[in-house]
Amino acid sequence: MKKNKMMRVASALLVAVLMTTSVISGTFAKYVTTDSASDEARVAKWGVVVDASGSLYGEKYSNVDNKITSSTDENIISVYGQQDLNLNKVVAPGTESDLGFSFSINGKPEVDNTVQVQMTIENIFLAAGEYGVMVQAVGVTAENYEASTYYYKESDKYVLDTAATLTDARVYYELKDAVNVGTAYYPVVYKLTGISGATTDDDGTIATDSLKEIADTIFGKVNISGATVTKNADPDGVIASKYTYDVTVPVEQNLELADVLKLGGETISWEWAIDNTGTATYANGADTILGNLYAGKNVVVLNGSNYELPTLGTHYNLKTSFSITITVTQVD
Repeated sequence: MKKNKMMRVASALLVAVLMTTSVISGTFAKYVTTDSASDEARVAKWGVVVDASGSLYGEKYSNVDNKITSSTDENIISVYGQQDLNLNKVVAPGTESDLGFSFSINGKPEVDNTVQVQMTIENIFLAAGEYGVMVQAVGVTAENYEASTYYYKESDKYVLDTAATLTDARVYYELKDAVNVGTAYYPVVYKLTGISGATTDDDGTIATDSLKEIADTIFGKVNISGATVTKNADPDGVIASKYTYDVTVPVEQNLELADVLKLGGETISWEWAIDNTGTATYANGADTILGNLYAGKNVVVLNGSNYELPTLGTHYNLKTSFSITITVTQVD
């Protein structure tokens, strides 16, 4: 659509030039003096190519042991991802996108233009804390009851029952799959690779948000002198791992866009290792908690001396997404 508009503008410019020449010739025709003049105009080159290819969360990524499922089986962890609002894309422990998603911008427009780069990212995480799953205890009697073993629910909290004897009116719970997540856990590790094959951002850690690091790297490539920038952390006030970026860059005519913006063929890929315990001993337990959250089980987190339900966006997130929009517009 922008190209068609450009052609129309350039065509209008051509018509304007010819009309001006015609008026001048008509004026000269009223006199005996003979003169000639010529002029021509051509369509200014646009030639902008914004390319995107690949699949970040589609069916092409590796599937270890065919365990991509939304089953509630405790031995199979499943957490979903999204791209372009399609919620049927799944990432899980043991999966990766090695081919990844590539994008680039090229061209040398012969007119002044602006380039707008917009990104929205969101990553799966589990905040530091002590987690578990509360399961209703079965068969608790006065004879087999043990103090400081069971929990009971009081309002929205699960309180450890330290009483010496069983209280008949109480419903008792047991804490299962307990894990102490020492630092924030980001199981999906992203990597950004440039056109030369060099990795520009890949710390490989599960303790930091690698997707944010990649978005910041891209942001640094386009946030050049004269750019108008908007950058928001948690723009909706809900998800701590969600960020939006909006950069508009003025570019003078006859400049190669790939040289100005340094986006000459970037590829994003990711991996969720099947066993991250070499990096963090709590990784498998954290994977289990994420899977149980997705399965709708009664996951709890320790707050003080009691367990409470975790809060989406603060304690955890079950979606990961990367969206980038590149728009090039001629300046009037």
